[in-house]
Amino acid sequence: MQSWISHFNRWIQASSPQLGLFLVRRTELGIWASRKIESLRFRRDRTLHIQIEQMKDGRDGLGATKWLLRQVTPQGIYSILAVILLVLLPAHFQSHGPFQAWQSFISSFNLGIYITLLITIAQASAAVLALFFTAMSIVASTTFLKVKPAVRNLIVQDKFNRRYIRLLSHTAMTSILGVALTGFDVPPSTIFIAYMLLLSGLCLLGFIPIGSQIFRLFDPAALAPMPIQTFVQQIQTMTRGGRLWLDPSFQVYACNRANEQVLILEDLVLEVTRDDYPRNDAILSLAQAVVHVAKAHAIVKTSIPSTSRWFPQKAEFQRFQSMNSSSTSIALETGTMPTSAPVADHQQIETRCISMLMKCLSTLVERNALDDVATLLLDYGYLVEAFSRVYENTSAQGLLDEMISRTTQVLSQAEPLQEPKKHLQLADLLGFAAIAPILHPAQELAHNTDDLIEGTVDDLLSLDRRRIYKVAHPRQVLRVLEDFASRLQFEFEVEGELRTQPRHVRRVVALAYADVIKAQIAQIPTNIDRGLVQPIAFLVQSKAPLWASILVIRGLEACEKGMIQVHTLKDVYANLKSISEPNGADPESRGDEALKTIEISHSKLIHIWAEVVPGLCSSAIGEEDLPDVLGIARANIGDELVKALDEKDKKSFSKLFPAYLLASEAIKAELLRRIDPRNSNYRNSVVMDLQLDLMTLSGLALIYSDIDKSGCWDSAHILWDKLIENSPDPSAFVQDQFHCIDNPTMVPMFSPSSMQRLKWERTLREGLVRRGIESEEIFGFNPRTSRGPRTIPPLIDAMGFHLGNPYQEPFEVFGALYLAKQEAAKGLSLPYKVESLLRELNLGEGE
Repeated sequence: MQSWISHFNRWIQASSPQLGLFLVRRTELGIWASRKIESLRFRRDRTLHIQIEQMKDGRDGLGATKWLLRQVTPQGIYSILAVILLVLLPAHFQSHGPFQAWQSFISSFNLGIYITLLITIAQASAAVLALFFTAMSIVASTTFLKVKPAVRNLIVQDKFNRRYIRLLSHTAMTSILGVALTGFDVPPSTIFIAYMLLLSGLCLLGFIPIGSQIFRLFDPAALAPMPIQTFVQQIQTMTRGGRLWLDPSFQVYACNRANEQVLILEDLVLEVTRDDYPRNDAILSLAQAVVHVAKAHAIVKTSIPSTSRWFPQKAEFQRFQSMNSSSTSIALETGTMPTSAPVADHQQIETRCISMLMKCLSTLVERNALDDVATLLLDYGYLVEAFSRVYENTSAQGLLDEMISRTTQVLSQAEPLQEPKKHLQLADLLGFAAIAPILHPAQELAHNTDDLIEGTVDDLLSLDRRRIYKVAHPRQVLRVLEDFASRLQFEFEVEGELRTQPRHVRRVVALAYADVIKAQIAQIPTNIDRGLVQPIAFLVQSKAPLWASILVIRGLEACEKGMIQVHTLKDVYANLKSISEPNGADPESRGDEALKTIEISHSKLIHIWAEVVPGLCSSAIGEEDLPDVLGIARANIGDELVKALDEKDKKSFSKLFPAYLLASEAIKAELLRRIDPRNSNYRNSVVMDLQLDLMTLSGLALIYSDIDKSGCWDSAHILWDKLIENSPDPSAFVQDQFHCIDNPTMVPMFSPSSMQRLKWERTLREGLVRRGIESEEIFGFNPRTSRGPRTIPPLIDAMGFHLGNPYQEPFEVFGALYLAKQEAAKGLSLPYKVESLLRELNLGEGE
């Protein structure tokens, strides 16, 4: 048995030493030894960990001490300087001859009182400092409990608080140093104690006014000027006036600082737009502060280089190319697209500001504060104008789109008779903002373009990069100028002189501006459609005709101004192309296409207005406090009807004439209701003016249909038949029309309707000339006695023209060709000119 055990032990030791060690550890002695070793190892590791943590705490404490020393060193230096100048220097020089006379005055203060007074000043300053921090802590813990620490730090960074805290700290520290010097047998200084009394009095007396300033900080909008001031300072350092404006590292630093200030403004906006924050005036103040930031950045941004790191870098969007290319091959082989080169985001600040502004606007809209919403829309309109003046079309259109989205939503849900003036104001302010991108960029581009190009050429040839940014250029032009300036600088460094001729520089600058102007010409019709036509169509679909009519008025104004700007830019573009390509082909600015598109938008607005005439007749009529949008609509529809007649557009005439007739009848009924029946002369003249307008348009339809065979009169004929049939007394109705025709002088000569009828007659005259009718016969003294073959249609010949003016007015043509032939006209005496025209027509038929 023992031989077997010994044999087994030898086998274990020979086969696996590790197994033998394992068996030893399994014994009682091995288990006890293992526990002791593990205990010692744990104590060693714990002690080492504690020492490492203490070392880390020491390093952190040392870092905190260094930071604290850096913060307090300036204040400590000021206190030490005060003690040196007011205590040590007088004590040192008082034994010298020139200062012996002042010794009694400087050192005459009682030492005990001196020490007691300084100790009291130090204690009082420390106590006031503690109270002041307590007050600021209350503000931070109540009003700004849920905001980020950066916003709460603004309370301490307020200019009044910061100066008062520094003054208290300086007073306390200087008093302690003065007391400490008395321990070194330094005699008391009367000058020093006077200085300390002055400081302590200022601190104590200033506690009340400075403390009252703390209550101002309960309003988050009161903190906005501090980040705005820092933001403006940072952006000013990035312009040509900054010392390190081309240093990339400084650009990144300034960008980070500016983004921090914008982030603080975003936190403030979130704070004032909370549901439990009921004050709308704070929202208005903060929104105006954000408007100031966006406007300041847009104006100054034109003085910042395009490649500056002030603008954050972002990945450029790249569309996947389906054709064979290296990027396509890499994408198919690896499954990933090549990394795109980063580009500068020039709209980052504006985008964030627009987001904050829309947050404020949405909050006021939710609270139904229409007066405050109108105030914001006015400020936002001025901001859109500021963007447009510095060629920030993307930002201007982005802000305008957001304004349109929120304002049209409010208008579409508003009741027509519930606060109508306020809603009309919102619609008008929206239209005011929509005109800015159409008007102002074109004005800036067309203003003194020749002088601007000459000045830019001189700036480039001077090789002074700063001079490029002294004038606001569009960003597309600025990139061209920066690239060309680098080329000129390289040429001067290599060649030792500039060999590029000024005429070549002038061509490059002119071509860059020509491209911008061409793009602006194409953008004007787009802005009209996007900023006015589409919102108006949305309001019409939402059954809000009154608000849509206000926008239509602004839309027609935008079309007129847009046409003027296109004509101006066409001339400027032609001039620039003549400079850049003196021997090239005729320049094509696509201005004619833009004008046609604007004409289409103008006609579309009139047709939309005609669609809402029934709604206007039910909502706008009867409200004396509302503007006369129906009368303006009627006048514009009348002009569009004459245009449709001149262009042989039967479809448009058929759609517009019923609306004109309906508006005329509604206005006539409303005027008869409002005008005192005792004032019969005025009442009759106003009604006659309306009737003459309607009959003039009908007469023009008869004339054009006779000339062009367009058939426009057919639709008007049907409506007149219905109007006579539905009248209570058809004969009396026709008699009233004859009365208007026979007494046109009762209508004021220079009334708006009379002037508009003269305009329509001028359009008729021009249309006759365009149709090939002999102009000398139209404008001759006596066209009926002219010799030669007649080229005048019988109706035009019967009307007779003298110096371009017809003897027979269009409303008299209507009376002769339509009213006189009605069944209801039988037995009625015809007006003299109607009979005269009928005789002329019968004579012409007989001939």
